[in-house]
Amino acid sequence: MLSSNRENRKFTRYALLKSATFTCESATRPPSVYKLFIHDLSCGGALVSSTTQIPDNTNLRIGIRVQHQQKLFGQDEVEFLFRGKVIRREKSGRVAIVFEKDYRINRSLPL
Repeated sequence: MLSSNRENRKFTRYALLKSATFTCESATRPPSVYKLFIHDLSCGGALVSSTTQIPDNTNLRIGIRVQHQQKLFGQDEVEFLFRGKVIRREKSGRVAIVFEKDYRINRSLPL
């Protein structure tokens, strides 16, 4: 789980200024896709911001598309898909998300 104390982190965080998409998963309404901006990323989670208010304990599906000059998994563009949950909101408006352990790599993206 993410901690506000760097010494207690399980994984190294990396600064990453990257846009991504997320889908809120709710039992009471249909899923909607929104944009977010990733400020930093680790194997365990991410710190993000969005113009959409994301409530605490919200379950999310997050897709990060990566383009590479050389082919990655035989493709120019790959999407990494994660499931996660909002665990903390900072005064700055940024939101901490912890990832579930499973993830998916989507190699067949539409052009």
